[in-house]
Amino acid sequence: MAHSVHELFGSRDRILGLPFQLGWEADDLFFAVSGLGLALSLHGKKPNWLTFVVARAKRIYVPYWVTVVAIFAFQGASMAAGQWDKPFGGPFTESDWICNFLLLRSNTFNPFSSHYWFLYTLIELYVLFPALYWLIKRFGLRALVPLLIFHSLWLHHPRGLGLFSQASTVIYWMASFCIGIYIGVKLGEDRAKTERWLKRLLPLGLVLFAVGTLATFRQPLDPIVHPLLGLGGVIVAYAICSLPWHLPRLTKISFEVYL
Repeated sequence: MAHSVHELFGSRDRILGLPFQLGWEADDLFFAVSGLGLALSLHGKKPNWLTFVVARAKRIYVPYWVTVVAIFAFQGASMAAGQWDKPFGGPFTESDWICNFLLLRSNTFNPFSSHYWFLYTLIELYVLFPALYWLIKRFGLRALVPLLIFHSLWLHHPRGLGLFSQASTVIYWMASFCIGIYIGVKLGEDRAKTERWLKRLLPLGLVLFAVGTLATFRQPLDPIVHPLLGLGGVIVAYAICSLPWHLPRLTKISFEVYL
């Protein structure tokens, strides 16, 4: 992930690999689509939150545990064979094992790998989802706007929360998730009208996405980055998915597997 405009275009390899340097954009779009998909999946249903929690836990924890076990098996075999491959560091304390096993973000734990950071965030967002969904579905923009303001104010002046300081980093990604929930709710209520608005807002989406991308290179602008990339990313992604040359069946299968 590039952290400055100069770094982004610093070499030929950087320019050719430009799509792989836009990490913030991918992260915000991921969380926005997560919120959108979850909200849309509840359309016309009375939420059964116990079933929701169990289903989401299975879709995160089971693949995660299988992957972790496979990596540890590979690591053990590599070390036994005298190879240098060691994907996971260590040593790990008992607290580390519990936090890694349950994907809990503690203040002083040693994660297996930094690449799993988004799973910790996703677990927290899933826990918050019932409340966020209820607020946004009931109050619409009157709930979304204060949530985005809270997000921006927190990034501008974050507060320490003691034992929950690490867990509170979920607020950094909450904006995109909430935007996704709002769009998902609107798609469920009136799909045709919402899709028309998404098409009309494409020029605005491109501007928001571009401004958000440039803002990632200036730390003082962090409070507005995630709302810009979340909303702009969803609008642009919708336009791309609406193109006539995409593969509808493959798109549907991919979305279902993701959810």
